[in-house]
Amino acid sequence: MNRLFDRYDRSRNVKIARQDKAILENLRPGRPPERSTDVLFVRPDAVLAHLEASRRKWEAMGWRIDLDKLRSEPPGRREFVIPSPARRTSGQWVHDTVPLIPAQAAANS
Repeated sequence: MNRLFDRYDRSRNVKIARQDKAILENLRPGRPPERSTDVLFVRPDAVLAHLEASRRKWEAMGWRIDLDKLRSEPPGRREFVIPSPARRTSGQWVHDTVPLIPAQAAANS
């Protein structure tokens, strides 16, 4: 909250952002198994089990990102936004929604 520290804070934040960027650009996370029967959850995995149940619910509503379509876009050419209730009602968004797999297709994949 003091201007004397602004330059130091900015410098530190830029350094941290560069470190994070270097790590994140090289991550290639795997997709979790499609079927919950392919995973054995034990009691300490309660949070993961809840996340998996939420993922299935969101996919059934058509909220699954179509990674194939997204990856087919040339990097840096287009920007997408994640859909939200506010986006749907405000009409104030300039960018396209990230490509989604329709609810029926997500349920069958």
